[in-house]
Amino acid sequence: MCTSVEQKTGEIESIAVDPAFRLQGVASALMDYTFREIHASSVTTVELQVRTSNTGGIRFWQNLGFSPSGILPNFYDDGGEALQMKKSLT
Repeated sequence: MCTSVEQKTGEIESIAVDPAFRLQGVASALMDYTFREIHASSVTTVELQVRTSNTGGIRFWQNLGFSPSGILPNFYDDGGEALQMKKSLT
């Protein structure tokens, strides 16, 4: 899990779970911890980018309360586009 904070906005840079431990709540536990920590730092909004083709990832983020906020064309090195997502912590 890698997160950055600038002023009152946090950004989920990366999250990864070993395939042997997926679908066991590990990613959700990492996010619960992250939300608590960054909220304690006065962060009010969290943002992230996820590949538009990553339907499972998009569903995961939506289940955590993130909403789409835009499309970023050519975001990835291979030219893939990203879905920008945001969540308010207030």
